[in-house]
Amino acid sequence: MVTDNLGASASTTVQIVVSSAPTPPPPTVTKPICRVGSIGLSWVKVTPANGYAQGVVTIVDAAGKPVSGALVTVKATGLVAGTGQGRTDSRGQLVLVTTRLPASAKGDLTFAVTAVSHPTMAYDPTKNVVTSATLTLAGSTVVVQPPAYRPHGDGDRDDDRGHDHR
Repeated sequence: MVTDNLGASASTTVQIVVSSAPTPPPPTVTKPICRVGSIGLSWVKVTPANGYAQGVVTIVDAAGKPVSGALVTVKATGLVAGTGQGRTDSRGQLVLVTTRLPASAKGDLTFAVTAVSHPTMAYDPTKNVVTSATLTLAGSTVVVQPPAYRPHGDGDRDDDRGHDHR
C-alpha cells in the first residue's frame, strides 16, 4: 500500500514471473582454411599415336602445407569434358587423367576446381593460388603449362637437363 502526502492511499497487485536467462549462442569456432595451391597439367605419351592428359591438383593450408583427405571436384572442358572427384593423398595431391587422346589432337583442355571439402577444415576459394589450368595441344603435343607447375618438384625448367637417369 502507498500513501501520498495528503493522506490518500492505494494498493494494487502485480504478478512477477521469474525465469532463467536465455541460453547464449555457442561460441563461434573458426575452422582452419584450405585452398588450391596449384594445378598442373601435362601430356603423358603412351604410344607415338596417343596419350592422355594428367592433372595434379594440390590442396594446401593457410601456411602452404599439404592437406590430405580433402575431397576435390574438378570440371574438365575443351578436348575432354566431364567431372572428376577424389581425395588428396599425404602430399595434398589429387591426380586425375583423361581418356586416351590421339597425339594429333589439337585444342585446349582446361581443368577447373569447382569444390573442395574437408572434415576439419573450411575451403576458402578466395585464397586459392590458382583455380584452373589449361593445357594446349597443337597436334605435335606441344604443351603450355602454368609457370608455377613443376612436375619433377626439383626447381629446374622441368626438362631434367643434366640429370643422369640410368
